Amino acid sequence: MTTRFVISAVTFCLLIVPGCSNEPKVGDVIGTAEDPITLVAADDPEMAATVTRSQETIAEFIAALEEPPANASSFAVKKKFVEGDESEFMWLTGVAFADETFTGTLDNDPNMVTNAKIGEQYSVTVDEVQDWLYFEGDEMKGGYSVKLLQQRFEEN
Repeated sequence: MTTRFVISAVTFCLLIVPGCSNEPKVGDVIGTAEDPITLVAADDPEMAATVTRSQETIAEFIAALEEPPANASSFAVKKKFVEGDESEFMWLTGVAFADETFTGTLDNDPNMVTNAKIGEQYSVTVDEVQDWLYFEGDEMKGGYSVKLLQQRFEEN
């Protein structure tokens, strides 16, 4: 199974792949300069911790979305898209929140799944959110998976 996290506001993407001799290895950066993809292990504990942290702090995101600070922008949530054995995690932007569900526009061209299309509207429940982010001025709030990838990139 292959998984991909993508964010357009910050140019770090994530592709999780099981060990395969003919596939790129964990830690490789593939893709293009406009759409880099960082490979991580499917059972990466640090990446799993970013999902946990996102869930633990989702109330902060909801509060900011419902009453945005004056300089807040670029609200987004990460949704898991599944097709057969493939999973791809991508960002929904322009999000609205009602009845414990976020609705937004898919901001990425899918790489692994064909049942989603950039520019279309999708929904994700609070419990299904994989990550969230918004900006207060130049400061990113949330974006735990993005911050982890940035840290790994800077270390290499």
